[in-house]
Parts: sequence; C-alpha cells; structure tokens
Amino acid sequence: MLSTTGDSPAEHGRARPRDYLALATLWLPFLVVLISAVLWWPELPEALPRQWNADGIASTSPTEVMLGVLGGLTLVAALGAALALPAGAAPNRRTIYLAAGFIAGLAGAIWLLSAGISVLPGADQSDPRGWPLLAVPFAGYGAIAYFLAHPSMMPVQDYTASYGGSGVDETADAARARLAASVFGRTEWTASTSSPLFTGLASVAAVGAIGIITLPALRDAVTSANVVVMAIIAFALVFIVMFARIRIRIDGRGLSVRSMILGAPLKIIPLTDIIEAHTDYLEPLRWGGWGYRITRGRSAVILRAGPGLVVTRRNGKLFAVSMTDPEIPAALLESLRQRR
Repeated sequence: MLSTTGDSPAEHGRARPRDYLALATLWLPFLVVLISAVLWWPELPEALPRQWNADGIASTSPTEVMLGVLGGLTLVAALGAALALPAGAAPNRRTIYLAAGFIAGLAGAIWLLSAGISVLPGADQSDPRGWPLLAVPFAGYGAIAYFLAHPSMMPVQDYTASYGGSGVDETADAARARLAASVFGRTEWTASTSSPLFTGLASVAAVGAIGIITLPALRDAVTSANVVVMAIIAFALVFIVMFARIRIRIDGRGLSVRSMILGAPLKIIPLTDIIEAHTDYLEPLRWGGWGYRITRGRSAVILRAGPGLVVTRRNGKLFAVSMTDPEIPAALLESLRQRR
C-alpha cells in the first residue's frame, strides 16, 4: 500500500469555498439563457438572425436550434468547469474556469443578441447597431471565475511503500514481493468501474436530444437543421456512453479494456507486449483529459482523478487506465509476465 510524506494530492488540491463560488458564476450564462428563453418564447419568431450584412439579415437559424446549441454550450461549459473541482485538476483549475467562462459568456451573448433584438421594444432585427458589442465583455466573462478561484500548485510527492496498516516501512522490492505473493496461483482478474462524469454527460446529451426533437414538433417544423443537430448529439451520446462503465480484464493473454455498455474493445495489449506494470496517481489533465486519450508516447482511458494501472510496452510507450485498488492487477500482470 502506498503512503506519502507531506500533503497528499487530494489534501493539497481539494477545492475551497472560493473555488465553488467561482464555479457558481459559470452557471449564470446558462441560467440567463434559460430564463430569457422561457420569458420570451411566446414572442420569439420561428427563426432568429445569426448574420448581418449591409442590406440587413444575411442568414437565420430555427429558434429551437439556436436555443439548443447556444443553451447547450453554456450548460456544457458549466458542467465542464465542474471537472476542475477534483484535487488532481488543481494546477489547471483556474485555466479551466477561464476557458469555460469564455465559451459560456460568448454563447450567452450570441443568444441575447439574436433573441433580444427580435423581441425587445425598439429593436430592429435588420439593424443590430451596437448589439454585437455584447460579445466583447461576455467573451472575457471567465476572468471573474479565474480571479475568484484559489491559486493552487500540486506539491512534489515522496511515495514510500508500507505494509497496509502496520506502520512498518518496506522497500519497493519487498512491497512488490508481498503483492506477488497475494496473487500467487491466480491466472486472471476482472473488475468493472464506472464514471459519474460520463454518466452525467450521457444524461445531459439524452435530454438535449429529446429537447431538439420535442421543441420543433411543438411547432410542426422539423427541419434538416434539426436532423443534423440530432445526428451530432446521437454520435456524441454513443461516444460518451462508451466510457460510462468499463470492464478491465487481466489473464494469460494480457490486458483488455472494454466498454461494458456497448461491448466495444477500448484497448487490448498482449502479455508478450508488456515489459512492466505499476500503479500511479492519474491526473486527467496530465494525461490529456478524460476518456480515451492519446498523446506522444502514451495513451490512456481516464475516468477520474485517482489511482490507476500503468503498463509499459516493448516499444517504450505507456498505457494507463483508471481503477480502484490497482495494486493487485499490477502485481498479477508482473506475475503472469514472469511465468511466461
């Protein structure tokens, strides 16, 4: 079992009240879009302007599509900002807030421009005048959350192996030997793990798809644009559901990671291609994000910040996968590799 000297990543990077307050500000654009849509809906036209030229309105989009896309962006930005709350994301928390605020603020400004100019007294759809200037301050909306959030830096950790609960230090070789003894005679190990993040995103995407289908139907105006948006959401939903729950299997053939819901293989590594296996604390933003990530020299299936299994392949590349209690599967892989 691993213990650390000094603050652990979870203790040092945990979110503080200021971080939650900063996150709360990033929900305001979504609430503004939602409330204004409810209040203005009876007066909104079937299509909203999205581009202007010297002659007036150059192009429009169905109101339902504009609301779905822009409202969806503000919602996704707010939900995405919540991913910065785990301790592993602490070094990048303020940057994530800044980016989320940029997306949410800009999307909210575009909605207020297109919808507001269509319903507010004295506004002229064909002449936006100074309305587009709304996008300038709103694009910098994330700066509010950036400066509210607490600056954080992750400490350098000194990991030492110890007997679980005994308080007796042991060398890394002794720890590895103890774990190898615990898997002696075993030939396989299987476990599943789920991701609240991808489960939540799947729910949001499903609700969005239902909204895109339902709103046009209320007006009897399903258009090709609606169909395109629904297809995009459906594609995104399949991708998200793929990582909502995964199954990890280790046996004499090697390591395999599959989507439990779709059954699709995410990664299969033959035992003969593995030269070393160990555990590590996986921080999503240091592996390129969440989901299936590919960066130079390594790839990973990241579901959350926390413990995970890391294997080194013969070509020198690394593969990591999030899981709870990865010590046993790491030891089993080492044992199977040595028994070949």
